[in-house]
Amino acid sequence: MWVAEWNEVVFTDESRICLHRGLATAIFQQDNAQPHVARIVQRFFVNHQIELLPSPARSPVLSPIENMRPMVAQQLTQITPPAATPDQPWQRVEAV
Repeated sequence: MWVAEWNEVVFTDESRICLHRGLATAIFQQDNAQPHVARIVQRFFVNHQIELLPSPARSPVLSPIENMRPMVAQQLTQITPPAATPDQPWQRVEAV
């Protein structure tokens, strides 16, 4: 479905920009995000000789907000009663 279309965007536009501007020795910081470990992406790295810099899963160095989301979500699910208006979840996030 949309995978073929996205494949065209990612592997035509971005690869043209990165690999033809002197970045043939690029190093990709592998965060093990699902889109980055897909076979087609892994093949792209191999075919273009892009070195991978492994990082531990859920590394706080990559994006601190990623570590906060589960904690905020957990606290929000413990609040009862459920939100009655669309604005209530945001008010609760701000309160956390």
